[in-house]
Amino acid sequence: MKFQGRARRVVLLISTLIFMSAAGHASPHEVYSFTIYNKTERVITKIFVSEDGDDYRLFDIGEGIVPSTTAELIWTESTNLTGCRQYIRAQFDDNSQSEAVKFDFCEPGVVLEIKQ
Repeated sequence: MKFQGRARRVVLLISTLIFMSAAGHASPHEVYSFTIYNKTERVITKIFVSEDGDDYRLFDIGEGIVPSTTAELIWTESTNLTGCRQYIRAQFDDNSQSEAVKFDFCEPGVVLEIKQ
């Protein structure tokens, strides 16, 4: 009886490990990203994104994007169900903001040029 119980647990453990191993090799969640090029003479301190052009959310850009440089930004998984076309605007170190421009973020290799 003890042998059957152990054998059953070993088979269950092996089956679980095989299942977890297969799940670990499944295709990972797709990561969506885009590149911003700061074509201004000011530091970009904030990026705002909106699907409808009215309700903007702050996009985390860390310490900011200095003039004449690019930064790759990655969408969080919470945005995976939003539309491809989004409005985006930047705020600069003097608190001025760029005009909102609509982009299609599903296009591969999107590079957004921020102009003041």
